[in-house]
Amino acid sequence: MIQKKMTEWDKSLDMNFIPTTRELSLSSGILMGINYMKTIDVDLVEVVRRLNEKADVQIGFVTHIGKEMILVKQSKEDEGKWYNYDKLVSTIPAPIFWKAWGEEKSFDYMPITSIITEVKPKFFDGQYEMVYYSDEMLFSRISHINGKYAIEFTGIISQKAFEQEYPDLKVSEYSVVPQGRIKPKEKNTPPTENITFSGRFSEWEYGITTEDIIGQTLNYNEN
Repeated sequence: MIQKKMTEWDKSLDMNFIPTTRELSLSSGILMGINYMKTIDVDLVEVVRRLNEKADVQIGFVTHIGKEMILVKQSKEDEGKWYNYDKLVSTIPAPIFWKAWGEEKSFDYMPITSIITEVKPKFFDGQYEMVYYSDEMLFSRISHINGKYAIEFTGIISQKAFEQEYPDLKVSEYSVVPQGRIKPKEKNTPPTENITFSGRFSEWEYGITTEDIIGQTLNYNEN
């Protein structure tokens, strides 16, 4: 299953593959030898609304980061606005952060393709968050979210190729996430003490879970 998750959808699996770790990016526990994952349904619009009651939320893109200031733009053409900070918590993916910092670094990753359909796939079991490791399945995971089904492929599969393989699944949304699968090499350390990296892509560590982030958030002011 680990190899399938890290192998492009149209490549054959190596039956002699031995993983360097058996840790998965799951908030998992063991119940009678079975991995399971508790999930939480969060309305992100409501989260932002509540944050906005206690903070000044700025919508835009961070394009430059200095030791005490960040530049936020609304578009590529926008000149942007500089903001001062004493402490900065960055959830930006590591390659993007270091580019904005002016010190580009190389990180290893693979893209994933996410396809949303409102049609329930005939091979989907609604009781579980489904992860597929059979060589017969081109995708690696299906998730049921708000009445829709998110089908995830490692690598890039075109919408046309997907529709040819699964003509009964009408595509509602199609997107490619360039940094969908990260491959950590060494610890990604913030450049200064007043900057904190938070999250799997910011810290560039695939084993980070939602619980890790919640714990980090609760302890942040104490540190």
